[in-house]
Amino acid sequence: MSSQPVLLEELVEDIFLRLPPEEPKHLVRASSICKPWRRILADRGFRCRYREFHRTPPVLGFLQDIQGLRYDFSRFIPTSSFRPAQPPSPRGWYVLDAHHGRGLFFTSSSNCDAGDFGLSVWDPTTDKQHCLPMPFSLED
Repeated sequence: MSSQPVLLEELVEDIFLRLPPEEPKHLVRASSICKPWRRILADRGFRCRYREFHRTPPVLGFLQDIQGLRYDFSRFIPTSSFRPAQPPSPRGWYVLDAHHGRGLFFTSSSNCDAGDFGLSVWDPTTDKQHCLPMPFSLED
């Protein structure tokens, strides 16, 4: 009888491996079902097998600067059903770069506590932002 839970765990893990990477909400929902499933999904070995199984990471969307008649702003354009929140205050935010799912913005407004000008790192999956002061070499 003790082999049954192990077998079920292997089957569940095999099912999780086949969930599409461009739909991360399925993995998040599955991890909230019960502790054993969360343990499977949080396991380093599973994460390695999942990346190997799907090879290339999915592109969930793009960050785009839009120049309008009244003001410029940035927005997230999704390429899947994943719909994060828009950048915290799109006016006065300009996309500089994106890497590992986070966007780097230059902000010329008082959106950050970094002063009139600063940098902000925004994670669209968690909607958290971190404001950074402008480096001295860029201020001159």
